[in-house]
Order: sequence, then structure tokens, then C-alpha cells
Amino acid sequence: MKNEKQEILYRITFVVSILVLTFFFTFDANAWHKTWLDLFDWGWFDGKTYVNNSPGYLGKRYLQQGNYKEAILCYSKAIELNKTDVSAYIELAWLLSTCVDDKYRDGLRAIDLTEKAITFLECRNIISPNALVLSCGELFGVQAAAYAEVGKYEEAIKLQEKALIMLKNEGYEALSKEHEKYLKSFIEHKPWRHKYNGTLYHF
Repeated sequence: MKNEKQEILYRITFVVSILVLTFFFTFDANAWHKTWLDLFDWGWFDGKTYVNNSPGYLGKRYLQQGNYKEAILCYSKAIELNKTDVSAYIELAWLLSTCVDDKYRDGLRAIDLTEKAITFLECRNIISPNALVLSCGELFGVQAAAYAEVGKYEEAIKLQEKALIMLKNEGYEALSKEHEKYLKSFIEHKPWRHKYNGTLYHF
């Protein structure tokens, strides 16, 4: 009975806290978002349950605003909370590889991130058709951009060609056309630069 009362009190405290925070941060979205990240730090959520204010979701919102610094922090938090959040790996590595702002690019970290995701998804052993082909195709494409960012264009071209084969074989025609643009850039020894322009995704 005591544990039940404590749980009820915990939930009431949580709801009241959210209502108070909502009142104080109604006109300051960034402060509200930072507070949500603090709640994750304090252990209020495990990071695996989708909510509109999860770190991964907030990362996408910050990208929409062109706030690369906060987006990187949010995606990093999403991965810290959930080591298998493929979307967070993809979006963070893409941002670190292709950001138009020099100070936020980090090709080596992007390579490491994509390698981890490719390994735990076992993308190198994937056999089509497979539900993971899209995620693996994107990961190889993002890793290609990361290698291009550090000047390793031969690796970038091989990875991008691999991504294109996977995506085309699964019928992702529109997505394949975007990847063809990346491949052309890498063949010309040019890293890809992406400006979000209010969109949430790069693909």
C-alpha cells in the first residue's frame, strides 16, 4: 500500500510539474525544450518511448529552425538513452557530415556513428528483400558523406554506390535520385553540403 501511495504521489507531482513548466515556458520554446532534456537527464523517461518532446524529436525540430548546436546535443542525448535509435544515428551523422556551418562538421565522429549503427543492424550481411534495407541504405549513404567530408572520396564513392544498389533494388526511386546527386558530388571530389530550409529530413 505504501508503494502504491508513493507511486500516486510521484505521478501527481509529475503532472503538476509539467503544468507549471508549461505555464512558465509558454512563450519560450527553447527553454521548454531544454527543460524536457533535463527531465530525461533526471530519469523521468527511458528515451525509448516516443513522445513529441523526446530528444530525437527535439533534434528534428531544432534542425527545422537551423539550430545545429542544439540539434547535435539532442541527437547525442537520444543515442545516449537508446543505443539502437537508428534514426538518431542517421540524422546526427548526416548533420556532422554535411552541415553548411563549418564549426559543426565532424566527419570522423560521423564515420564512427554510422559504423556502430551499420554493425548492430548487421547491414553488411543483409539479404534483400528485408525491412532493414531502407535504414541500411541510408546508413551507407550517410557514411559515404562522412568519408567525403574527411577527403576519402574513393571510400565515399564505393559506399554511395552500395547505397544506391540497395535502394534501387527495393524500388526507392525518388530516394535513389537524391543519392545519385550525392554520388555525382563525390565523383567530382566535392563533399555534400545540406541546408535544411525548414524541412525535418534530408532524404
